[in-house]
Amino acid sequence: MLKQVQSFVAEFGKTPSGIRQHFLCFSIPLTFKLQEESGLKYDATLNFAEHEGFRNGYCYPFKPYNFENEKIMNIWEIPLIFMDVTALKYRKLNFYEIKQSVFNLIREIEKFGGTFTMLWHNSTLDKYDNPHINKFYEELLKEIIEMKPTCITGEDLCR
Repeated sequence: MLKQVQSFVAEFGKTPSGIRQHFLCFSIPLTFKLQEESGLKYDATLNFAEHEGFRNGYCYPFKPYNFENEKIMNIWEIPLIFMDVTALKYRKLNFYEIKQSVFNLIREIEKFGGTFTMLWHNSTLDKYDNPHINKFYEELLKEIIEMKPTCITGEDLCR
């Protein structure tokens, strides 16, 4: 991970603030330790690939605890609440069901003043694999925007 961060810095001249592990590949506590050692400020991976929702039962960013060293780690976890691939590939939901799931999660999070995070891959927007997906996604975003959420980056959230 450190080599990847160093490669990123060499290529772009800037240290990345955070990461999401591809395919949600994550080993607790090892991944957190490697991310922390690499200077990352946050991770946005924590979720189940097979089902949307609250993997850790929590809708707030938090700093994980290192039980080996008995201290709070210096990295934020921003839980991933909804991922498109979960709904489309694993659960095989239709657009109506996806929309219901997203807004059920948002309503639950609103009760507690938590943070809703959604990952939508650009590859999912392929109209040949997913006819009408672009229109659906635009409408979904419009409805979320109408709720007037506070939208921030992971970096801002860490501050």
